Amino acid sequence: PGVPCWRPMASRPAGTLRRHHMATRQQEMAPAGAAACDSVDEEHVGVPRSPSSAEKDGPVFKPTLSWVSLVGVTFFAVCGGDYGLEDSVGAGGARLTLLGVFLLPWFWSLPIGLMTAELGSMIPEAGGCVVWVHRALGPFWAQQNAMWNLVSNTFDNALYPVMFVDYLVYFPAFRLEGLPRWLVSVSMLLVVTLLNIQGVDVVANASNVFALLVISPFAGLVVAGLPQLPDMATFLEGITPSIYDPPIRWGAFLSVLLWNTSGYDSVGALAAEVQRPGRDFPIAMVVTIILVTLVYLLPLAVAVALDSKQTRKWSDGHFVLVASEHIGDWLAAWITIGGALSAVG
Repeated sequence: PGVPCWRPMASRPAGTLRRHHMATRQQEMAPAGAAACDSVDEEHVGVPRSPSSAEKDGPVFKPTLSWVSLVGVTFFAVCGGDYGLEDSVGAGGARLTLLGVFLLPWFWSLPIGLMTAELGSMIPEAGGCVVWVHRALGPFWAQQNAMWNLVSNTFDNALYPVMFVDYLVYFPAFRLEGLPRWLVSVSMLLVVTLLNIQGVDVVANASNVFALLVISPFAGLVVAGLPQLPDMATFLEGITPSIYDPPIRWGAFLSVLLWNTSGYDSVGALAAEVQRPGRDFPIAMVVTIILVTLVYLLPLAVAVALDSKQTRKWSDGHFVLVASEHIGDWLAAWITIGGALSAVG
């Protein structure tokens, strides 16, 4: 009697930080000697209680996402195609990049993915890493996490309208400057905003479609490039570093590779809208890691095999150049369109 009721909880119902604080406050103010605490039997310990009326005041999220939907969203949070990998080839060479693309998903991405699956399943609330940090370290560090995420996302998202119009420059009709270029960028932002307003299920379904469209030109590169590949000995010789190669730029090499294999934790913010977090998160993380590894590794191996003499000259957009020089302009145009769609996704 006189001791507030507390129950260990394996997971919590979907909700926001505000509802969590309200529920905690209600428990602290519970009447002394509440009989409900004493009558809980062992099999119900750890089972979340039904939300109170105070908890229901906040937004209620409908769990609509399956693991298939999560794969599409996670793919674009992490990868979005091979675009951007070219800088790592130019900075570190083909052999190091292929090795990194093969190993990093398992030594870098997998721990992040498993962490996201565990915390998203244990705390299925909107807010993701902000909620996780709040539970572990308190409101101050949660606020720091939220602010720096906001700053990071602001600068990150500002890149995509620029990338969108930059890829379209490949086509003469879209070589725009000034106001027309700005209007195309704004139009892209409006389309993305309208999709997001429709809800997370619409975004997830659109992400799956965009993922297929973005992957398809690189699948075309693999299929069209296979007949032109050299034998294994020539391939290995082509990716072996030469004494005449420029020094490895480790900063650029590692930052590009690590950036292109991270981002799994961002989908933790959708935990409140996942149908069965304990099942769907682990499946989605593992499937996405396998998909990203294949999407990176196979087209990159084919492209460096076709263009092995120039790999240290690679930079942004070099996949388009490889396709144009070794396969055809049709594939170069296809990869360009995929790049624009990747910026939208």
